[in-house]
Amino acid sequence: MIAADDLQRDWDYRPSKPSMLVRALRLRSHLRGWSRAPEWLAIRPITQSARWNGLFLFAPDGRLDPMQIEMVHRLSIMDGRIAVIVAAPDRTACVDPALKNVEALYWKALGGFDFSAYAIFLHEVSIRSPGALLYLQNDSVLGPFGEIDRLIASIPWRTGGFLASSAMENHIQSFAFVMHDVTPTLIRTLRPVISPRRSLDHWRDVVCRQETRFARIAARSGTVGSLWFSERPRQVERGLIETLVQRAQGRKITPDVQDPSLVAAANLLETGFPFLKRSLFGRNASFQNQARLTQFLRENDHPVPCAL
Repeated sequence: MIAADDLQRDWDYRPSKPSMLVRALRLRSHLRGWSRAPEWLAIRPITQSARWNGLFLFAPDGRLDPMQIEMVHRLSIMDGRIAVIVAAPDRTACVDPALKNVEALYWKALGGFDFSAYAIFLHEVSIRSPGALLYLQNDSVLGPFGEIDRLIASIPWRTGGFLASSAMENHIQSFAFVMHDVTPTLIRTLRPVISPRRSLDHWRDVVCRQETRFARIAARSGTVGSLWFSERPRQVERGLIETLVQRAQGRKITPDVQDPSLVAAANLLETGFPFLKRSLFGRNASFQNQARLTQFLRENDHPVPCAL
């Protein structure tokens, strides 16, 4: 379990060496290859601005839910302008009244996970608003809560995360991060992990080849860091030999979950962390005291999710 003392603040990125197990997992993902990027359409395109706040919403049934609508509201009152990408079967979800006043709006087909949406945001900002600061968030988290603009202003790195982890290798968790000075040159540097022309369609591949490699690639174009960081996940990572032996023996492998956004959620909130994983009210509810999280949401005027 991750304690408050395990959470480092204002962490400067440093590369770490992936284990043999991680390299094996990435090889498997590599052999699966890339897919074509999902279709997308600019309904109201990004324009010139010093700052854009990009929100990715996944709406497979063609409708926004109350949590997503709350996210739109919260980003709309942040400094800068708001841009929303809705992944849905068609453009029907984009006419939701909650999106009426967002400055930029895009529709995207369902494939590709959040990195396919981030690729669109980065591409569009680099072309239509070069040099802007870009804040990105997906709908796997609730919030932001607290003084989010103050936190963004405090980020000294060109690429800054809110939470970083040592799992697989030192990396920024992709549910929210900030990039300063978004330009075409930066986009070219990021192509190995983020591209508007290709995507990955399995979540394990996204983790192996995009999320956990993003910080290392971004470091080629400037400083990288995170406001919070936990080294604990690396310390409990299984070795390749141990994993193979256990599988050969037919033994069930129970993962030792050390994701700080799950197991340290309450500790993080107490230190001013501005997000709460939505899955803590569903499949990952066992990691936290539900009454405590519900109280936090109500104190922050946020709707409480129904069980997922």
